[in-house]
Amino acid sequence: MAQVSRRKMSEKLSRLIWERLVEVIERVKGKKKVEILMDGLLTETERKMMAKRIMAYILLKSEWEVVEVSRTLKMSNPTVYKLKALMDRNEDFKSLLESTFPGRVEYKASYQEENMLEKLLLIPWRVKYGRLGRKS
Repeated sequence: MAQVSRRKMSEKLSRLIWERLVEVIERVKGKKKVEILMDGLLTETERKMMAKRIMAYILLKSEWEVVEVSRTLKMSNPTVYKLKALMDRNEDFKSLLESTFPGRVEYKASYQEENMLEKLLLIPWRVKYGRLGRKS
């Protein structure tokens, strides 16, 4: 988990800094530029954590059980339960997730085996697909 500085800043300054970050992200267009931004902002550990969280949200949205998500992504059950609770409380986030990734990832027990999730992730994600890798 990323550490937060012990030095406190005001809520106002924190909010203004957050707004600038959102503006920077909003202005970045294209996969390559997003990668450059993320590589510059995040450590390797933070990138992995963020990627696993996003994948966990996609799997939870696809109605995977918490235990299945936890085992497949090598995350703790409490972490996945927390992500599920955050997602369930935030309708705007759920709508954004649905519009960004409208398909479903069907659960298969084999995803818990070595390299199966990697094979799944190699399938192109396209909006026209209702399920990952298959036309609906």
